[in-house]
Order: sequence, then structure tokens, then C-alpha cells
Amino acid sequence: MKDFNLKGYLAENKLLKEAIDFPELEDEFEGYQDAMLGSDEEYLQGVIDAAPEEFLDLNGGYYEVALGIEQGRYNAEEAVKLAKAWAQDKLSGLAENKLVKENEDDGSQYHINQINDDLMHGEFDSYEDVVGYLDNIIKGIERLKIQQKQVFQDMENDEYDF
Repeated sequence: MKDFNLKGYLAENKLLKEAIDFPELEDEFEGYQDAMLGSDEEYLQGVIDAAPEEFLDLNGGYYEVALGIEQGRYNAEEAVKLAKAWAQDKLSGLAENKLVKENEDDGSQYHINQINDDLMHGEFDSYEDVVGYLDNIIKGIERLKIQQKQVFQDMENDEYDF
């Protein structure tokens, strides 16, 4: 058990997710974004779909990567695998951010920001105090829902009173 590599085990089982670092391709990506040649998704999908030889061409679209290979920082096979993994990681991150953004657009973000502000400036002595505060907000919202339901039911009943 002394030789057990927990980090390796977790990484193999995808329980531990670390960002993939590839500065050369990050530079290429930033240049693409600055030039506004297309969407981030298009660029990243292009990296994923690129043929291995495209990463070796100093006159091609991945100059920084090709230079890194030529200078011996990466071997060609390693660079291609790393580039594709980097792009896939970035693409999945964009998808996750898009989902979060869509969820924020439901109008609740304003209220969440207010609650977060209260948490930042409130005086809570423990995590349990924070949980209690949030639970009370949830209970209050449930009471408001019940009250509003009653208001609308009363309004409907008033419409039919002659």
C-alpha cells in the first residue's frame, strides 16, 4: 500500500480534474481571439479535428506549437496529444460556462448576488450560522409562494363574484 498513487488513481478514474497547461497553444488561441476570426468553439473544434502534421508546420496555423516541437520542448506525438486534450478541456469548459450563464439569465442572479453580499458583510461565526441563514431564506421564499398563491386564488374568486 506504500506505493499507492492516489492522485494517479483519481486522475485515471476522472475523479480529479486538473486544467491542461499548454502555453504555446494558449498563445495561438489568444491571437485567434484578438483577430476575431471566428468563435472560440470553432477554433477549439478545429484543433481537435486538425491532422497531426498541421501542428508541425511552421508556416501553418499552429506556429507556436510547431516552434515548441522544433526547439525540443515537445516531441511531435506528445504535442499533438496535448493540443487535442487542451482543446477538448477548453471546449468542455466553455460548454459548462454557457450552461451556468443560461441558468443565470433566469433573473435569479440579482437575488443571489444580494444574498452573497449579505454573506460577505454579515457576521457569521460558523458555517452552521451561514447554513441557518440560507435555510431561513428558503423558508421565507416558501412562505411567499404560499402567500402569492392565495392572493391569486382570491383574485380569481373575486372575478366570479357578481
